[in-house]
Amino acid sequence: MSRVLPVLLAALGVALGVFAVVAGGMDDAPGAQLIGLVLIVGAVVLGVRGIRRATR
Repeated sequence: MSRVLPVLLAALGVALGVFAVVAGGMDDAPGAQLIGLVLIVGAVVLGVRGIRRATR
């Protein structure tokens, strides 16, 4: 169970980031796209860290 929570949170963060990138592209807002990319990268990094800590 402890390995599932970081994966779910990372997936939620990536999904929210993808939504921000798509919405920013439709609205022609480069700031929203950048925030979405930062959110995606951050979610992946924190998800990997959480998984690595859960396996110790």
